[in-house]
Parts: sequence; structure tokens; C-alpha cells
Amino acid sequence: MKAFQFNTTPGIRFGSDYSVGTAEEVSKKLGNKILFVTDPGLVKIGLHEKTITELQKYSEILIFDNVEADPSIKTLMSCVQQGRDFDATGVIGFGGGSSMDVSKLTALLIGSNENIHEAWGVANAKGPRLPLALYPTCLLYTSDAADERSSVDLGG
Repeated sequence: MKAFQFNTTPGIRFGSDYSVGTAEEVSKKLGNKILFVTDPGLVKIGLHEKTITELQKYSEILIFDNVEADPSIKTLMSCVQQGRDFDATGVIGFGGGSSMDVSKLTALLIGSNENIHEAWGVANAKGPRLPLALYPTCLLYTSDAADERSSVDLGG
């Protein structure tokens, strides 16, 4: 096995509505043009709306909401192209694992201009990447309400 180094993120926040409560901090780290990567299911139920509203107080936001389960290279490259056309200064992944994966690779490919086929695999990505924040979400359903819980990984 090829040796590699793993460095953890500079900060993790966890709590109800933390995706809203950290908007100013995240915008400062990600810049004034943020690519927001999510899936159509979360958009359909409006889970992203409070987060977007708060982020828009500090940064311009472009929403890429076409991430499918087990996303394709075509989806990834569409996200990358939209981020480049937008001149994104940072990327947010919002949702489940597929949105996280697409956002991480998008930040890498826009930031470094690497070829996805050369960057694929352990220790092949060279970087740098755009600043990145990850908002993994889950819905907790109770008998009368849905409550959004999120943790925010401030990947910087």
C-alpha cells in the first residue's frame, strides 16, 4: 500500500439548524461566490431554503441541485462547469453522501484544474482545491414535525 497522510478538518459544528447559524462564518471562509451542491429531493421539500436565505446575506449563491444517487461523471462535470462559469470562490455540499462526493470533487477540480481521471484514487489528487464546507443533513421525523439536524464541516 502506498503511504499517505490524513489531516482532519479545522472545525466541526453540530446542532439543530447549524447550517443557518454558521452562514456568516462559512461565507467568510468560502468567499463571495458560493456553489451550493445538493440533490433535487432536498430542494423539493425545501430543506435548503433557510440556509440559502442566510448565506445570501453574505455571498452570491449558485445552486446546483442535480445530484443523483451514485452520481455519474457527467453530473460531476456539469457541476464543475457551472461552478467555473460562475467563478465560484468556494463550494458547499448539502445533503447526503452523493452531494458530499460531488462537492468535494468539484472543489478539487475547479481549484486545481486537475483531470478527474488522473486525480482518481488514493493520494492521486494534488490540489489545491477551492474552500469547502460540508453540511451533511438528516431529517428526524416525529409524530407532528420534521426537524433538520446538520453538522457543518468547515474544510476551509
